[in-house]
Amino acid sequence: MGRVWGGCCTGSAGGARAALRPVRCGRRSGGFTLVEALLAGVVLAIAGAGIGYGMGQAVQTARVAREYEQAAMLLDAVVTRIDLIGPERLLSTGPMQGSFDEPWQAYSWQAAIESGELMDLYNVRVSVRWGHREVEAVTRLYDPPGARPGDLTWEEL
Repeated sequence: MGRVWGGCCTGSAGGARAALRPVRCGRRSGGFTLVEALLAGVVLAIAGAGIGYGMGQAVQTARVAREYEQAAMLLDAVVTRIDLIGPERLLSTGPMQGSFDEPWQAYSWQAAIESGELMDLYNVRVSVRWGHREVEAVTRLYDPPGARPGDLTWEEL
């Protein structure tokens, strides 16, 4: 292919030769084709969708982690109350289950207390539930007679 002045392979000079630059016929000048631009757009859209999905998963995981952290705090509060009142007294007077006040009304708790093999040692199992999730703590509490004040109630704590 030869050089042509002016338009591609037209054979006409199209005016003064000094104002024209040589162009090779059959070669494209700079820029992207439509296919290349569309392909780049598709790649960017797929990458954006992947990043969006990953961010959504990260937000969901953070929310569930906050729920478990809250449940662990509530679980600790229930075990502390059982320890302060005493497992032996709680066995006779209760409560052995309940719910929490605002803003934790979505959570509920349940306790199971059994006398252990050793005198005054109690096996305590407490669970906190919300939605379809649950956390549980199992511990042993020592509760010798007269070790705790008899006037503490669940509601006071």
